[in-house]
Amino acid sequence: APVAAVPVAAPASNTFVACFNIQDIWKSFRAIRPPGKREYNFLDGIRVWSMSWVILGHSYLNWLFAGASNAAILLPFGPPNPNYHYVLQKFYMMFVEYAFFSVDSFFFLSGLLATLSMWHSLQRNYSGGGAEVLRKSYAWIPLAYLARVLRIVPMMMFVTAIQWQLSDQLPGGYHVVTRDQYNGYCTQDWYKIL
Repeated sequence: APVAAVPVAAPASNTFVACFNIQDIWKSFRAIRPPGKREYNFLDGIRVWSMSWVILGHSYLNWLFAGASNAAILLPFGPPNPNYHYVLQKFYMMFVEYAFFSVDSFFFLSGLLATLSMWHSLQRNYSGGGAEVLRKSYAWIPLAYLARVLRIVPMMMFVTAIQWQLSDQLPGGYHVVTRDQYNGYCTQDWYKIL
């Protein structure tokens, strides 16, 4: 007689582990936007260049201030020698020196996407034209700000809590001696961050 297959229960899904599923990550990485949203593909290029610029600037500064053995040839730490051409004076180092401008591109993207979101919301909800939009601006302007605050503030509160309670412990692990450095800052001024 044939043996009946015993049903095996599917393993319980662990959301944290699922975040690291390389197959799903690769599928989402290679995903193509639907035809109605492909006009925003240029934003991906801006994000990639901006993020690369941020990584370049942070990598260089981390390497420089972590105690590079050849730091004296990179930039003058004392009075500069006029006969020596430091690495920081080379043309390509301009991208490292001005890497903080990449943050401006993220501000641009944030403003652009917030404005586009508000514009699409206005087109969806107010079909009467510009007069109706202006007449009902007392409602949609505060709601737009409220939606923005409700999206950003929980994340900022989480990051503040991490900075407040865990950031002293992250570099040393259980060898941490004191947790007073950031605790003192955040206990007094945590509300100013929000």
